[in-house]
Amino acid sequence: MPPLHHLFAFGALTLALTACSPGDEASADKTLNIAFWGDNTTLVSLDPFQVYWLEHRVLLRNVAESLTDQDPDSGQIIPWLAKSWEVSADALSYTFHLRQDVTFSNGERFDAHAVKAAFDSNKAFAAQSPATFGATYLAGYDHAEVLDAFTVRLVLSRPNAGFLQATSTTNLAILAPASYQLTAKARSLGNIIGTGPFILDHYTPEVGARLVKRSDYGWPSANVHNRGAAHVDAINISYIPEESVRNGLFLQGKTDILWPRNPFSEVDLKLFQAKGATIQSRSLPGPALNLYPNTRDNRLLADRNVRLALQKAIDRTSYAHTVYNAQFPVVSGVYDVTTPYFKPQANKLVHDPAGAEQLLDAAGWHKGEDGYRHKNGKRLTLR
Repeated sequence: MPPLHHLFAFGALTLALTACSPGDEASADKTLNIAFWGDNTTLVSLDPFQVYWLEHRVLLRNVAESLTDQDPDSGQIIPWLAKSWEVSADALSYTFHLRQDVTFSNGERFDAHAVKAAFDSNKAFAAQSPATFGATYLAGYDHAEVLDAFTVRLVLSRPNAGFLQATSTTNLAILAPASYQLTAKARSLGNIIGTGPFILDHYTPEVGARLVKRSDYGWPSANVHNRGAAHVDAINISYIPEESVRNGLFLQGKTDILWPRNPFSEVDLKLFQAKGATIQSRSLPGPALNLYPNTRDNRLLADRNVRLALQKAIDRTSYAHTVYNAQFPVVSGVYDVTTPYFKPQANKLVHDPAGAEQLLDAAGWHKGEDGYRHKNGKRLTLR
């Protein structure tokens, strides 16, 4: 199956800097307008530790930052709020040396005490709500030790091979200690204080949010080219589930960036390109969109030959280019291509109807006069 991609439609190429709509003059206050897909009120949370929804994560990354980041090309863990770190030989302690020029948006200093407050508060919350999304990243975490104002040691009770990478995730982003004095629900609804280049001015579920620039910002991840304050003064986010409404706002010059969940159709792509739009897409690292067979109780797909035949019978290229558009990439492995250490498996995913027929014959499923395959009096049917 084709991987899920998230596509963006930018207006004229200058929009990333001028933040004006395609049909407007440059706005005086440099406000960027983004139209997201619909909000998720079932999984509403702007608390980094609780966040699940992708659109919420994108918003949060402008407000809350993490100890480390991950290079999207190499997969290497790189500095962010921590400038360096050491991992003990037994993988039970991680010592982070923190930047000394960082502040939270409320003026509090970012330091080792703030890191300890964040990790210990998240651990306590995970104990009460173990299903919280961020709890998986804290596996094995025991406590934090403040070695000095800008050095903190995170101690684990058991090794966790993914812990360093976990410190780069949105879920383990660091909020100001004052944020953890509030209830988890209050944080979920946007009462958060971070170190990021923007302040969350307000958030209204299913409606939208507004971010306002911090003029004193200057400590981005090593991934970021702009080392200072943001180029725009504010970002207005709207949640618009109807695709036609979102697209219409862009074509009318009333929004600068579209961020849909589903790929654009061939017709919409041509309309956007006629307006000078730039289309950007990038697969998310991790598993592609996979289907998992039920192999229990002698079900149809318990037979390996039938599973392989099904793989060979799927024409992924045709699906990608007709269900989505001619530019939509075709999956080439169980994981998406941006996953660190990705290796293509495209040769195993080639459309091969003849090979599928041979495998079904070998599995005892033979074609009948009705054109369907049968075995022991039963017709081959996949549910």
